[in-house]
Amino acid sequence: MLFPLAPGSFAVIGTRTQTNPSVVVTPSQLSSLFLWIDAADYSTLGFRSGSTTQLTAWNDKSGFNRNFIQDGVTYTTGNSYPRYLTSAQSRSKLNCIALSSVSQYNDANALFFVNNKSTDFNAVSSTYTFFAVAKNNSAINGIAVISKSGNTTLRRMLDLKIDYGTLSASAGQGNDADGGVFSTTSPLSTNVYAYRWNSPTSFDGFQNGIKMSSSTRGTPIFGVNTNPISLGLSIGFTGGINYHAESTFNAEICEVILYNRTLSDPEVNQINQYLLSKYSL
Repeated sequence: MLFPLAPGSFAVIGTRTQTNPSVVVTPSQLSSLFLWIDAADYSTLGFRSGSTTQLTAWNDKSGFNRNFIQDGVTYTTGNSYPRYLTSAQSRSKLNCIALSSVSQYNDANALFFVNNKSTDFNAVSSTYTFFAVAKNNSAINGIAVISKSGNTTLRRMLDLKIDYGTLSASAGQGNDADGGVFSTTSPLSTNVYAYRWNSPTSFDGFQNGIKMSSSTRGTPIFGVNTNPISLGLSIGFTGGINYHAESTFNAEICEVILYNRTLSDPEVNQINQYLLSKYSL
């Protein structure tokens, strides 16, 4: 027998926690929203003149105008731009942004970078919560979802990466994988990923609303950026130019949400459910 849930409550059904569907929560309703980019919102996209697929802008919906651009020159090869794909065109069957590069360590990737307010991201604390709806289309390399180098001596100050079969992140220490590395399932499927930093040494990973119980601590790799990304934050590229830099090989990103705090379990569940419902996953 089924019983209705009280507003705002949640219940464990199988292995996924579900909020009461009558309680509608969107990302902007939770405090400390820092970044929200959404390929399903066509009004946030800017296109190259004469093109319906080549993108020059992906604008922030958080209200703080932390917008991403691609000028066709900076960290890209020739006329290589991120591409907008409709649900009829994409492998994810969703409206998305397609990113690609010719190799795993390709410094000239078709990426986005922040052209304004880049210093805002210096304020992101070591306790944050990330969400991303993405599809990895290659087992060769993962998705450099979002990354920020610090300065000439620190790299990956803020980093979320979906490799083939793993989800990992960095926060505030400028090194590789100083957080947990979580094993994922169905790595070539479209998934809702979430990563929550509870403290510098405590973190949680989620896939499609399910908390991943096991993780290993990444091996920190400290190093000097010989030519770091100086533009602030980037999508589709991680690390620093010429120093262990990795670019997205073949991936589609639908949505990215960042909160500058540790969300509670019910809050994480609310955003997970919002994304899972929105994309019918």
